[in-house]
Amino acid sequence: MSVVPRRARRMRPINRVPKPDLLGGLTVGPPLSFQRTLAEHAFALHRSRAGASRDIAGTIKISTSEWFATHALTVPISGLTADHPELTVEILTDSSLVDLSRREADLACRFQPFTTASIVQRRLTTVRYGLFATPEFLNRVGPIEHAGSAVRLIGMDSAFDGLADIAWMRGLFPQATFAVRSNSRDVQARACSEGLGVAVLPRILGASFGLVQAYAEEPPSRVVWIGYHHDLKQQPRLRVLIDHLCKEVPVIL
Repeated sequence: MSVVPRRARRMRPINRVPKPDLLGGLTVGPPLSFQRTLAEHAFALHRSRAGASRDIAGTIKISTSEWFATHALTVPISGLTADHPELTVEILTDSSLVDLSRREADLACRFQPFTTASIVQRRLTTVRYGLFATPEFLNRVGPIEHAGSAVRLIGMDSAFDGLADIAWMRGLFPQATFAVRSNSRDVQARACSEGLGVAVLPRILGASFGLVQAYAEEPPSRVVWIGYHHDLKQQPRLRVLIDHLCKEVPVIL
């Protein structure tokens, strides 16, 4: 046997990625697990580079619900960017949860604790809720605790039936039916302002629509958590934004 082929075989890399082959007319590439590993390494490198930045200048993305962004975050964020013109804050409002490990956002505010070990989190605020309606609606149905089926409900869509405020409202009005359901609190508040019925809303949101509280007892409050990937914990613009929000957003809304 020739010496050259033996040397060639010895020089072949051990951990090379196999080239795609044709099998039965189909192209066979690297397995999905290998592709996922490559993607995870790429995202980790991206986070590492972003976390190593020591410059406050640049863009930072924060994800949260639309009503919370509008009524709790926009004013303090506007103040921060006015003081730091070199800083840009992108506010992403979506009902779906972003993946912080993939840098879909740098920071997220959620109404439930983060469950991923790589996410650093802390409490930002506690949101108080109330049962709201228009004065005209309350005059029409009379004392709310005795209104029974005359009350129409406005609340989260059926995908959120497990929320505490939905159970609270159903317990208060077992005979009532829903007039409007939406995953948007702003849509609920708007429907409520049209006199369609009662809605459980964040107090800050209900007040902004000129609604009045229809019942003395408050629905369960909810904690808002702020979280980010630990690879970004030393990034100056992230630290500046978090410190500013924790200072400017009231402990209780």
